[in-house]
Amino acid sequence: MKKCPWCGKEYPDDVKICALDHNILEPCDPVVAPAQETLEPVPEDELPWDAEATLAQDKGDPAEFVLLATLEPFEADRLLNKFEDQGIPFQIDRVEQQITQNRGGIRKIGFIQVFVRRADRQKASGIYTADWKV
Repeated sequence: MKKCPWCGKEYPDDVKICALDHNILEPCDPVVAPAQETLEPVPEDELPWDAEATLAQDKGDPAEFVLLATLEPFEADRLLNKFEDQGIPFQIDRVEQQITQNRGGIRKIGFIQVFVRRADRQKASGIYTADWKV
């Protein structure tokens, strides 16, 4: 098994890149970690996400996108899968927050900011809030 160093999502050994945040995966067992190796670009046909769709989404004007939510990586993954199913274009950004723990240590927490086009904001908000119960 391999694990994303950013979000912690686990993948089979044959996967090289995290589908959520595109980081290079590391072995789950740190004792068996491979020696330092030179990383080569991954061929496009081996990418775990639809690279063509991602590139199409990135062509939009950033000013056209608005922040919908800041989520933990696993929740962001779930929401983005729903957006892909509905054909809603999105962009993501990783943010990191440092917190001081009781014993003086510093811990970093990673979040994913999800941006959608202004025109799709209402539909995206409906999908985002569909699981909420009032």
